[in-house]
Amino acid sequence: MRNRFSGYCYYCTQFVAKGAGHFEKRQDAKGFRVIHAECVFKQREDKQKANGVTA
Repeated sequence: MRNRFSGYCYYCTQFVAKGAGHFEKRQDAKGFRVIHAECVFKQREDKQKANGVTA
């Protein structure tokens, strides 16, 4: 889901404007964190490389 509030991307640490990214519930259940829409794809690629999966 798109972010309704601005914040800093947890992946690249740059500012994410309202509606320019996605939000996720934090694992410690203390709010939410945001990530750029582009960073989602970069993060997915990094995870696949770490797991040895090729697309």
